Amino acid sequence: MESVSQEFLVQRLPLLMDTVLHAIVTKKIICSSSHEILLTFLGNLSRTLSAEQLKTNFKCEDSFLFHCINVVTHGYICRALANINRMIDDKTALHSIEHYKSLFSSCKADATNMQVRRRYQEMYLGKPLFYNELSCSLDEFVKIVIKALGGFCPTSLRKVAQLCQLFNIECLSASNISS
Repeated sequence: MESVSQEFLVQRLPLLMDTVLHAIVTKKIICSSSHEILLTFLGNLSRTLSAEQLKTNFKCEDSFLFHCINVVTHGYICRALANINRMIDDKTALHSIEHYKSLFSSCKADATNMQVRRRYQEMYLGKPLFYNELSCSLDEFVKIVIKALGGFCPTSLRKVAQLCQLFNIECLSASNISS
């Protein structure tokens, strides 16, 4: 999403966010939806918070990187729930929206545990590149969701960012879905 100038982001965000900015600017994030979600999220952060507030909210680079991964995961959840809401409206969903919200929350917790184990097992490799960690983490989450839904994938990742714009910043805050 080019409505947020990448140069503006680079000037407004603290140095601890350089890794994500570099991945966005150099187009290292292969998934276009993840790229757009992160660009929108960073744009909203830079418009609403000062650099000092951002430094206070994120004590170190790793906490910010993991938050960005949660933002992308949450974008997927928002899209999936919107698709399921349409299924409920069409009376083709098997369960209530509350059931699916609970299921996604459980899947997110399982994926987070899997990611922690993977990171521990891969520590000898050194710190992973952000865009590789993002890709692995999202892949683990999606696999868990598909398994939990019995092979059904409620959304593709292609247009996640467009839907998240409809939900505005609240959808892009990873803290809205408990882990």
